[in-house]
Amino acid sequence: MLELRRSAAIIIKDKKIMLVRQKGKKYFNLPGSSPKENESIEDALQRGLSELDLKPKKFKFFNTFLGESSEDKNLYIIDTFLVIPEKYEPISKDFEVKWLNGKDLDNLEMHFLIKEQIIPELKRLKAID
Repeated sequence: MLELRRSAAIIIKDKKIMLVRQKGKKYFNLPGSSPKENESIEDALQRGLSELDLKPKKFKFFNTFLGESSEDKNLYIIDTFLVIPEKYEPISKDFEVKWLNGKDLDNLEMHFLIKEQIIPELKRLKAID
């Protein structure tokens, strides 16, 4: 079993969460990146946001979510950060961006940890509708 780690930004505006999908990919995801060797989770987060031309004004660690995928049996770990960007509109031709609330999220294809753990926690905290 592989252990796959990712640093991800939770960016919320008007009770909607930002999800991104790289062109040609199936799943929507939180903005972010996987840490490279000897890279901190914070540096990986900032590198991932820079790919979308998003600069964090502030960010704070939120939580670590983990689970085993039923598809490939790998262990996925997502370190999440609450992020307030300098601007809320990313500029990148390589990514599709969506702002979604709870109703919109139900039928969207996204990483299983986002759907099964992160979104329910944000709803429980009333951060998103």
